[in-house]
Amino acid sequence: MQEDIKKVLEIYGKYNKSRQRDALYEALNKVFGIDLAILDYADKSSDQARIALSDEKEVAYVVNAVVKKLQEK
Repeated sequence: MQEDIKKVLEIYGKYNKSRQRDALYEALNKVFGIDLAILDYADKSSDQARIALSDEKEVAYVVNAVVKKLQEK
């Protein structure tokens, strides 16, 4: 399951240049039918609102969040 999620993140990063976390979460929610919380950041340019899919720790965090939500289903 984790490899499938990593593949989705890889594809997302390749075709979607948006670094906004909410855009990624929205896409993951649609693909996996889950409800990752989309946070409302006042400043969308802040580092918290951005995601770095080139960062292994960031990818691991997102993968684990998706796995957890899928297990809750």
